[in-house]
Amino acid sequence: MFVVRRMEVDFVRPARVDDALVVRTAYGRLRGARVHIRQRIERDRDGVPEEIASAGVEVVCIRLDGRPVRPPADILHALALDAAAPAP
Repeated sequence: MFVVRRMEVDFVRPARVDDALVVRTAYGRLRGARVHIRQRIERDRDGVPEEIASAGVEVVCIRLDGRPVRPPADILHALALDAAAPAP
């Protein structure tokens, strides 16, 4: 399973209750048990995406006993991460 280790959020504009929001997620570097993720939350304004917020998230893959473990290869493949690539 994954747990959030660190999260940084920049709120750019307020969203309204009836706004349809889109969350775009990009998976970044893999470093041991850690995966870095970027997220951007947008709404559509007359066909133009308008940023509401952006976030940087660091998650850690852990075993059921809470110890960190490198994510399984099938999960890395599904997230399009290369387990063999060195972390920058």
